[in-house]
Amino acid sequence: GHAGLFGTAEDICKLLTLMFFDYSKGTTHLGVKQDLLRTFWERQTELGNGTWALGFDTPAATASSAGKYFSPNSVGHLGFTGTSFWFDLDRELLVVLLSNRVYIGRENEKIKEFRPLIHDRIIECLDSV
Repeated sequence: GHAGLFGTAEDICKLLTLMFFDYSKGTTHLGVKQDLLRTFWERQTELGNGTWALGFDTPAATASSAGKYFSPNSVGHLGFTGTSFWFDLDRELLVVLLSNRVYIGRENEKIKEFRPLIHDRIIECLDSV
């Protein structure tokens, strides 16, 4: 797992923003070439109907943790404690959620309902401006 990797929302946003620049503009802020990052963020069709990219997730057609509005050209990652990020590459929109769902017990699964709701509300608010 990824236990032991900790960061602030600000630092995670900085890291993912640099990854996006490397992905979209061909820069090498992180020493990763554009074509390699594009491969890692592309849905792996040879896995059948899955939603996985290499080390990342992409939105499912239904019941996605990204919600209803993130484009198919999005990547995300979920953590056991409820943390997540979703990055809509078309909208250039990044949402980072840091939480500790296990604080009240490991059996707490409410984060699965909360993630898509918060993502939907954020996009609805942005679209209404």
